[in-house]
Amino acid sequence: MSNANTSAIRLIVEGHSMSKKTMLIEHWRKNHPNFTTLSGEWRTPFGIPLMCSEGRPINLPAEQLHKAYDTVLNMLELFPQQQFVFNRFHISQQFFDELFQTQYYDSSVESRLGKMNTVILYLRNSFDCYSDALNDRLQKYPQSLFPPTFEEYAAQERMFTDVLHKSNLPYIEYDVTKKPIEQISAEVFEELQKIHVI
Repeated sequence: MSNANTSAIRLIVEGHSMSKKTMLIEHWRKNHPNFTTLSGEWRTPFGIPLMCSEGRPINLPAEQLHKAYDTVLNMLELFPQQQFVFNRFHISQQFFDELFQTQYYDSSVESRLGKMNTVILYLRNSFDCYSDALNDRLQKYPQSLFPPTFEEYAAQERMFTDVLHKSNLPYIEYDVTKKPIEQISAEVFEELQKIHVI
């Protein structure tokens, strides 16, 4: 899974809701300022409008969404030596297309990413107690739509995993269950070093 491309890493952090993606990226923003962080979710402070918000489908013309992806990819190509980290990108888009029965995804996105030093980090969370995690999330985002049971969450995560496994990009799967963010960060960096991308 080593990548001979000499450009800086484009790391796409993917995973279902409540898999600690945003926590990890916020940790990196504070401790690794050489990473430029972006998000495909609306609600994050560093977000760009690429996909659903709060568990609801976006309501944009497909052409507008494709233009947004094209703009982001143009930026990546313009700065080949800058490290970029994304909180959700094209894998999430394909997952939401399946979940909401929409057709926003454009396969040319992955084709262009494949020409860069792109790696997907796929985070999974088995949860110590899903209902507690769900209640905590709904207190922060009461208008959000999340799977009401762990069984439904697990079924959606399997759908997400199936989408990931169709990708041609190298990826790392990592289980965040019961782990503090510092441990997650250290172990992920170790895995990235193994495949020679950082």
